[in-house]
This record gives sequence, structure tokens and C-alpha cells, in this order.
Amino acid sequence: MLRERAIEQQQELFLCFTDYVKAFDKVRHEKFFDLRQSLDVDGKDLELVRNLYWNRKAAGKVDDQLTDGVDIAQGVHHGCVQSPNYFNSYSDMIDSPLVTSDARCRKEIKNRIDVSKEKFGEMRSIITNRLLKCYIWSILTYDCETWTLSAELIKNISAAEIWFLCRILRVSYVDRVTNEDVLLRTGVERKLLSTITGRQFRYLGHIIRKGNLEISAIKGKIEGKKSKG
Repeated sequence: MLRERAIEQQQELFLCFTDYVKAFDKVRHEKFFDLRQSLDVDGKDLELVRNLYWNRKAAGKVDDQLTDGVDIAQGVHHGCVQSPNYFNSYSDMIDSPLVTSDARCRKEIKNRIDVSKEKFGEMRSIITNRLLKCYIWSILTYDCETWTLSAELIKNISAAEIWFLCRILRVSYVDRVTNEDVLLRTGVERKLLSTITGRQFRYLGHIIRKGNLEISAIKGKIEGKKSKG
């Protein structure tokens, strides 16, 4: 909603969201070392970090027996006073959301559609209408609560829904079957777009009930002149 208001008022918007759940465990060591080197960090400091994190293994203990060691390729030490600094520098490097400079979500949504189509191809032999919603829609609609939907993107989403149903029916575009016939043959109605907008409204209701900074961002005004159309 904040992005939509910024677009409407023709104003720039700088927005970043990071999910910090288990974030410290997601720092990839190889990328982290590349980052430290690119920042011209002193060689002794690089060696210290390398000794702390490189070539480390973990094993489980069951009935006094140790399992085979597993390489630890990501994560920073919990409790280490330097870990927050390491994580902050790492997150600054990787924080590149798929929201374009005009505050729209074209890249993010099209990426979600492509990923869900790829996963559909892997599961095509077992996919049914019910499994489609369970396994494929969950991929496509991930984080859809934050999407800014335009007429073009709504059209892309609707086309993707028909694409999945056509593949389930094994109908090709050369068969010249209309979208209405596809829905009739599968015995379903269009639900993907309404699912996305429903989740957005529920998320909005959650924010309104919670209050705090989020509700101030939604209800606040952005100065500027409204764009045409």
C-alpha cells in the first residue's frame, strides 16, 4: 500500500525488509570471505576470520557414538561480539530485493511465476488440482502480501493460472482451447488472484490491529502530485 501511494504521488520510495528469523545461521562463509576481501580488510583480520570459520565440521552424538562429520558452510558464532558486525556487513551485500527502482514488483512476480513453473515441471506426472494449490501456488504466492499489483501483473498471474491447468489437461496452445473451456474441463473457477488479494487484506487487517510503526506508514500521507490514469 505504501508503494502504491508513492507511485500514485510520483515520489521515490526506499524500502527494505529483512526476515531476521535464524538470520545469523544463513551467512554463507564463502560469500562472506569474498566480501571481506573486497573491502580491503587487513590480512591479519582475514586470517583470524578464516581460522574461526574455515574447514569446520559438526557431528551428532547418539549413545556415545559420533556420527560422521558434516561441513559447516554457513552461520556466524552465537555469542561472539563480532558476529553482529559480520552479519551486518554481509546483509548489506545481499540486500537486493526484487522491487524495481519505480517501486513496482514486476521482477519479483515474474520470478515467482518462473520458479513455480519450473517446480511444476518437476512434479508434472503427479500434479492434480489439489496438489497444484498445495505445492505450486505456495511457491508462486510467497510474500504476495507485499506485492503491488498493476493491470499488467494481474494479467500475468491470471495467465499463469491457466497455464498450469492446461498442463494438467495436457492441452497445448496449438489446440486453440479457450480459457473458459479449460476451466470447464477442470471443473474449477479462477482462484489464484482472489487468493493473493485475500491474503493482502488479511495482512492489512493484522497490521491495523497491531498498530505501531506499520499503521503509521500505511495511514501517513506522501506529498506530491498524483500521476495521470
